[in-house]
Amino acid sequence: MRIDLNKNWSFTEKFTEPFLAGDSGGETSVDLPHTCKQTPFDYFDESIYQMVCGYAKTIEAPPEWEGKRVFLCIGAAAHFAEVFLNGKKLSEHRSGYTAFKTELTGALETGRENRIAIRLDTRETLDQPPFGFVIDYMTYGGLYREVWLDVREQSFIEDVFAMPEGSGSITIKTTVSGAERGMCVRHYVFDGETLVAEKECGYTNPAEFTVPGVQKWDVASPKLYTLKTELVSGGRVLDSAETRIGFRDVSFLADGFYLNGRKLKLRGL
Repeated sequence: MRIDLNKNWSFTEKFTEPFLAGDSGGETSVDLPHTCKQTPFDYFDESIYQMVCGYAKTIEAPPEWEGKRVFLCIGAAAHFAEVFLNGKKLSEHRSGYTAFKTELTGALETGRENRIAIRLDTRETLDQPPFGFVIDYMTYGGLYREVWLDVREQSFIEDVFAMPEGSGSITIKTTVSGAERGMCVRHYVFDGETLVAEKECGYTNPAEFTVPGVQKWDVASPKLYTLKTELVSGGRVLDSAETRIGFRDVSFLADGFYLNGRKLKLRGL
């Protein structure tokens, strides 16, 4: 279950211990995505958006979350983020350009309010890429992508990595969190609402099978299929995930790039 957390965050340009505890006052209310500092149209120095700022939000943890696993998912936080729950540090992440998640389960108190706080260092440092005069644009800072809660069962599908080929063959690597003996994974491929292939519940990972009569993905006809993956235990579906996939052949040869056997010019940075 996904719960979006993009509204009504408390923001301060100076992270402090009172802010961490929720006792500081003077914060502003912001919605995500958010930048730590709006820059003027005329000249300004890079230091204007470099700071150690803070974001905080109070969430309700209903009693029915007891026994569930709860993750805080952050689309991006520029650039060094430390995540706290009820004053306790749970994780840190060094990169302003990648998503990350923090498990709240052990520190989350059900049946009451819980305070999430994020200490965000937006300063440019040489020990964290891409800083060090290797880029020609400004980096800014803030929680500039979406944030949400992911409430899951004790065992769930964490990731599905599909590798389809133009011939119709497909290799699927499934990552299961909290896997237990007796659990298996099965796959279905749909063309719209029509089931076109399935792989029976098995324990082999990665799984391999062939989808008959596929229409290849092309820039002129971007045909996509839906891959549905299920985690099964004792005949009961514990979790499922859907992934959009396309079948195509790609290769780089000495004279250029080929898509489905046809040479295709690529333009861009």
